[in-house]
Amino acid sequence: MPDINDLPTELMVETFSHLELDDLTRCMRSSKTFRAITEHSAFDKIFFRTKLPSLEDTLDPNKLQINPAFRSLSYICRSKIEDTGFLFVDEKPGGSPNYRTVPLSATSAATQNATEPAVSSLTLSPFGKSVFDVEIEVEHGVTVLDVMKELCGYYHGDVPNDSCRYFLAGFYKNKWSTGEHIIFSVHWK
Repeated sequence: MPDINDLPTELMVETFSHLELDDLTRCMRSSKTFRAITEHSAFDKIFFRTKLPSLEDTLDPNKLQINPAFRSLSYICRSKIEDTGFLFVDEKPGGSPNYRTVPLSATSAATQNATEPAVSSLTLSPFGKSVFDVEIEVEHGVTVLDVMKELCGYYHGDVPNDSCRYFLAGFYKNKWSTGEHIIFSVHWK
């Protein structure tokens, strides 16, 4: 009986290239063979693994993509980075839902670039108030983990708990972003 491992790698890469990121992530978690396929360089852009563009390249802020992992992360602004994670709900027919959190640091999303193409510096502007901007600068490219570390440290002990924001609603490219300096407005629910 034929086995999926007998298919040529090129055919598997071509087949997987028609899937969205969420579907590719599920495939990657379901089998070692599928995980190996998703490690192919053809998927670097989809998985936010590309290298920093050269200094001569101009970055178009309108074509910049934000890693979709940010839509699924839950955290409390004053908590530690170890408490940041993805909330999953396992529902069994006729049973009650089982909630579980997988820490960001235990997932491949932690090392993925925060943007596509990768950037080495960006500004987070929570609530659109530039007074409280958070600057992130790294040599290798800003990762999802880099962003979340900065957001977890955003509020200090002198801020009352009811002033903290608990659920990330998303990032939006700020209209003042340029090819040299990317600014994200950060919004919480």
